[in-house]
Amino acid sequence: MSFPPALDSLLPSTTVRSIIRCFGKTWEVKFCGQRIPKGFDSNWRKFVDDSNLVAGDALVFELLESTSIKVVFKVQILRCTIPPKLQELINKRRAESELVTIDDDDDDDDDE
Repeated sequence: MSFPPALDSLLPSTTVRSIIRCFGKTWEVKFCGQRIPKGFDSNWRKFVDDSNLVAGDALVFELLESTSIKVVFKVQILRCTIPPKLQELINKRRAESELVTIDDDDDDDDDE
């Protein structure tokens, strides 16, 4: 995981306490600003597991606070799944748009 250059320049270059807020909960991790790229320590895994993140999910980070002693982010999760009602609609439209063709040529050969 890495931060875009515009955000990267606002983050500290040392290891500091970091708070991640998401869905009304908080997780405490270490923000490692001396790394290239900057990122979180292994406590980040707790947030990933608690949030049931899977490959394809997207995270939107909003930087709420960045000082030499603490960084606070609000995170929104964009799931890679399609809501069930939308999936039903997609399946229904696909079924309605499928063309059914019948090859009558084989039946003609039997008549001779």
